[in-house]
Amino acid sequence: MTITKITDAYVRYYSDNEETKVYVEWESDAGTSGRTEGKLWPCEHTPLSAHMTALFARANREGIPIRGETW
Repeated sequence: MTITKITDAYVRYYSDNEETKVYVEWESDAGTSGRTEGKLWPCEHTPLSAHMTALFARANREGIPIRGETW
């Protein structure tokens, strides 16, 4: 399976537990869709995993606005 299209990207802050997560929604060449999620770490060196960094970079390159949410 290969991700063919990024459909959404966002950062969500959960006020109840003060956790921040990042999400990328996508479609694949197999006709499926899904969501990849990860934590946004409060660290200056590696705030995102390499995989999430690549997905966010791709979303940015494809013109998908990365929005922020607070829940």
